[in-house]
Amino acid sequence: MDNKLNKLKEELNNPEMRQALTFTQQDRDMVFQVIKQNNTVTHNHPRKNHINRFAIPAVAASLLMVGSVSFSPNLQETLAKVPGMDYLFELFADEGVQKAKKEELFYKLNEKVTSNGISVTINELLYDGSRLIIRYTAESDTKIVSGQNAAPGNMLLTINGEEDNYSLGSTGHHEQSSNREELLLEVSTSKSLPDQFELGISFLKIGETTGDWTFEIPVKKNEKLTHTVKTDISAKYNETDTTMTVQEVNFSPTAIAIKTQVKNPIYWHDSIQKMVSKNEITEGDPFITFEVIDDKGYVLPYIKVDNPLHSPTIMVMPYEDLSYLPETLTVKTIIQRAWGAALEGTPHKFENKKPLLSKIPYLVEQEQNAGLIVSKVEEINAEIHVHYEIKGNMHLKRNSIYLLTEQDNEKITPYNYSEMDYYKRSHIAKFKANKPLEKLFIGTMKTDYREIKELEITIPIK
Repeated sequence: MDNKLNKLKEELNNPEMRQALTFTQQDRDMVFQVIKQNNTVTHNHPRKNHINRFAIPAVAASLLMVGSVSFSPNLQETLAKVPGMDYLFELFADEGVQKAKKEELFYKLNEKVTSNGISVTINELLYDGSRLIIRYTAESDTKIVSGQNAAPGNMLLTINGEEDNYSLGSTGHHEQSSNREELLLEVSTSKSLPDQFELGISFLKIGETTGDWTFEIPVKKNEKLTHTVKTDISAKYNETDTTMTVQEVNFSPTAIAIKTQVKNPIYWHDSIQKMVSKNEITEGDPFITFEVIDDKGYVLPYIKVDNPLHSPTIMVMPYEDLSYLPETLTVKTIIQRAWGAALEGTPHKFENKKPLLSKIPYLVEQEQNAGLIVSKVEEINAEIHVHYEIKGNMHLKRNSIYLLTEQDNEKITPYNYSEMDYYKRSHIAKFKANKPLEKLFIGTMKTDYREIKELEITIPIK
């Protein structure tokens, strides 16, 4: 890895690479367009990935989950010269997909179909029992305006000949300046996939061009580095007559997938609809979430939930050591209220703040008995350093901290967010703020994560 990084550094320092990587006004416009289009996407946080999660969360979500991105021809050519570097995976795929790529688990296809002057090539595919991921390219002799080229309605999907009501991650689509587009497309099917099946894909539109790009691909689960645990453990929540049963846990390089079956989902119950009517929860938002914890107390980073009603599959990031299996995994079901939606139009009511120089230690509440415990505040070389610990469940989603001024409500964010170890509870936030400490407040966003203890399930793994 060190040799690879050194070679990459050498390439980044040469003039051709620096010119190709210039961040133009067009690039800036694209970034803000993606932010606007994806500002409700749930974050994915690959380990040891130092993207600033608060400066560009929507961009990270739109690019990391599916990996949609376009490069100028010069940049593609320059990046292709970096030895051993597959820039689409290394720059934009999450850690699980990168692991699968490095372990050479993708099956190379390179099947090509041309229609109306545009060639679509499905380059490679992976199904490891957890996630179905397809890499494809679209090329033309003329400019491709991507639009929603792979959105539902522009793509048909079949499993063993039967049409599937699939869903896709965000593609971060945007106008291209080149004649080539390359994507990592993650497909979530409405039904559980067998270990072997015939996958049919028909693209009906690429950019502004309609056509027929149809592929029939035999798919077989890649069982390398996978481990599957079959189970039949249930829990019941009497208030909504909801029963959740864990049927399978699949450990694979791309994810740990916990496959469940739900009877009478909480989503549809009258009590939830009352919360919707009171604006405590926004209808359509992913207000049911999960927390997965192993026997050592480690919270596995959350990726997403596929098919969230009757047969949700909970996806969390794999362990760094793919051969490691915990003794148990515990799944907690949590209702997440939408503070921002409930209090729309009332600025600053969905955040809490406390004077920076309050008596140490003090809690900046995000909700009752949860939030940020500040243990130390110090000034170092014209900087303000705040030592704090995250208290409460869902700590991977609670790292919200900033400084506020009393008069103009100026918000100052830590410049070292990207350096923080996202998986720890204890942090030091560093601010560049040339203001008297007594005039500053610590701010954080309100949360409300209500755990439904009756639906907690512990699954024996070993």
